[in-house]
Amino acid sequence: MKVISACFVNKLRLLCVSGLFCLLLSCASKDVMEVKQFHLRSIDMESMQQAPMVRGEQMHRMRGAVTIEERSQRLGQYYSVSWKNDGSATGPLKIVMDYQQSATGSKVLTMSKDLPAGEEAGRVEFIISGESYRTNGRVLAWRIRMMSGSKVISEKRSYMWR
Repeated sequence: MKVISACFVNKLRLLCVSGLFCLLLSCASKDVMEVKQFHLRSIDMESMQQAPMVRGEQMHRMRGAVTIEERSQRLGQYYSVSWKNDGSATGPLKIVMDYQQSATGSKVLTMSKDLPAGEEAGRVEFIISGESYRTNGRVLAWRIRMMSGSKVISEKRSYMWR
């Protein structure tokens, strides 16, 4: 009798845990947009033992830059935006990035990329590098929006964005 009740208790526990997992999974938000950022500060590569992920990103960003001048032109900040159209938006879509750099004061600069019509998902990049990065400094605050006309579908922002 004790074996049957112990087996019943184990099955009940498993059922409760799986039910809780399903509940938490169904409450998870489905983001339409994800932003990954990388700041390339130096032309010197990180060591493979200390930071292999950073070194990989540095090598990716420096690919093709041979001279010191070419490498220094690549210094800056990179924002990779992965997006997907969940069907809530119709018509042409675009990703808009508003940002402020350290030397521009409160002036808000804007970049935008039109998304291909009919695409359900994709990735775009915004790059602040070269002369803009050297002259205006690093990005202090940013906001990236996915828009359909004037309607905002999704928005991500840095904690410094007002």
